[in-house]
Amino acid sequence: MLAGCVPAGRSARAAAVVTDAVVLLLLGAATCAVVLLADVSTGPALAVGAGVVVVGAALGVVLVVRIGQTPGLRASGLRSVGLFTGLPTRARDRVVLDVRAGRDPVRGLAPVTMAALLGAPVEAAPVDAAPAAPPAAPLAAPPAAPSAAPPAVQAASTVVVALDDGQRFEISGHALIGRSPTPARDEHVDVLVPVNDLSRSVSKTHASLRWDGRHLWVADRGSTNGTIVLTAQGERSAASADGVAVEPGSRLELGDRWVAIENPEPGGAA
Repeated sequence: MLAGCVPAGRSARAAAVVTDAVVLLLLGAATCAVVLLADVSTGPALAVGAGVVVVGAALGVVLVVRIGQTPGLRASGLRSVGLFTGLPTRARDRVVLDVRAGRDPVRGLAPVTMAALLGAPVEAAPVDAAPAAPPAAPLAAPPAAPSAAPPAVQAASTVVVALDDGQRFEISGHALIGRSPTPARDEHVDVLVPVNDLSRSVSKTHASLRWDGRHLWVADRGSTNGTIVLTAQGERSAASADGVAVEPGSRLELGDRWVAIENPEPGGAA
């Protein structure tokens, strides 16, 4: 669903939030000014302005759920969509995309009208019925081809983990991921995957990753915010000491950051 899409950077997301906040504050201030010009005392005028801000914020939530964009997101060239559907959603597994730098998964869909935003029923335009075509003469069914056996799943020597900031790492064995991953004493590690996270939602050594040729085994290393595995079937925690088997195409949620597990090229067994 998100092939060709580019995740939005932290600065672009922050700019969108600031833009939305400025728009709401300007609306509230303008409303207060208009009410004060009508010889209304300051207290009620401020209350009306605050009410406009609250209504505007609620409308912003509706816009994100319906079209994936607020005024701030639109001005920054961003769109919020579901991680597994590529469509605007109210679900928790959302991702903000930079639709100027990459593909917009919503482009090409039917436009959303104001009636749809407000939940009103939309009547379909009448279509003139065309005369039914005469039934075609039945054709003899071709002989059924022998069914081929499904191809065996090939192992791959490496798997790619792609961070939400564009960094990519190949893993062929054991790896550690975190803000500043550090192996334990006598622990052999093939790859260290550092995650740039100024908010410190990712722990120093957040999780361990081990590739066996078909699955990436993910185990949380006692992180503060936990490690969540996101798949098409839902989400689950990787808190088990033995690790959780994760298939390529899934995603990991580490604090406020996420990592995509990309399908490897077929190769030799790891």
